[in-house]
Amino acid sequence: MIFLVKIINKKADKKVYKTNEFIQKARFDLTLTQQKLILYAISKINKSSENFEKITINLKEFQNICNVAHNDYTKLKQDLTDINKKCWWVTVKDENNRIADCLVQWFSFIKVYKDTCTIELEFHQILKPYLLELSDRFYTSYELRNVLSFKSAYSIRLYELLKSLSNNESWSFTLESLKEYLNCQEKYSVFKDFKKRVLEPGITEINQYSDLLVTYTTEKNGRKIEKIYFYIIKKSKSRLQQKQLTSNEEKYNGEWENPNLSLYSSACNDEFTKEEITLLSVIIQPELLPPDQFGNSGAIYKYLLRKYIEMNCESQYKEIKNRFRYLKKMIETEMEQKLNNYE
Repeated sequence: MIFLVKIINKKADKKVYKTNEFIQKARFDLTLTQQKLILYAISKINKSSENFEKITINLKEFQNICNVAHNDYTKLKQDLTDINKKCWWVTVKDENNRIADCLVQWFSFIKVYKDTCTIELEFHQILKPYLLELSDRFYTSYELRNVLSFKSAYSIRLYELLKSLSNNESWSFTLESLKEYLNCQEKYSVFKDFKKRVLEPGITEINQYSDLLVTYTTEKNGRKIEKIYFYIIKKSKSRLQQKQLTSNEEKYNGEWENPNLSLYSSACNDEFTKEEITLLSVIIQPELLPPDQFGNSGAIYKYLLRKYIEMNCESQYKEIKNRFRYLKKMIETEMEQKLNNYE
């Protein structure tokens, strides 16, 4: 099991800007490709303009940057049709400062040029307060490349929600409100299905590819899951080169002698030395952890990530003088408890 550095094309260094209100309240049902196309268009908005301007998208560049295949011209037009069919309501002020609920669609027009493989489009002007006029509003910005490798449409929605809340290291949702936000309230009535299809894949992709590290816990009311608590930290700048798990036995070309140590270090935001990470990995007993699809290294990574985020949450209300010793003690205590229960 090797942990490789994936170098992102500099062309993908584009930023997405949305108001927090738009992220947290807008509800729309879009496929993964449709979401990536919209986000790519948002990243091309001229932020210095007073109004939305025409945006030109080169389809080959979009395919390469956003890691999507769209060679079917008919399918492309169908995707664009579906995007503009999916309207939603927003609350706006008119020119007389009257409040109105307005039904809007993404684009005021879309043109597809088959001969040049380009799309021309323009965002609906009613969306200006959410995508363009941001100076006096709370907004979230992130690099487009953070979501380019996502393979689930739910992952993008979950990432944007947690990113908009990432100034707080913990946040809770009722299960129903989270499903409503992710637009899957009519699906996955059993929590284990929601966890398997939506929650776990989303968090795995966020941790693997984006600038956030996330873990969660659940709260039950009787036997029913009622609340989900998310714990969020931002990765250090040195972690913005994305890493990904692979089962290929490829040669590791890094500064760590053991490639798994680099993986474990990333779970702790690269805060500790190689020797300290080695010690932590020795303390953790993978046979006492839930099995992971990537084997022992994946299980240890997820466990370290969870404990590291727990430590960061605890540091909000208590002073931690030596963070390595504190984390080491947390792990030792829990491993001992698990071992006693195991025996």
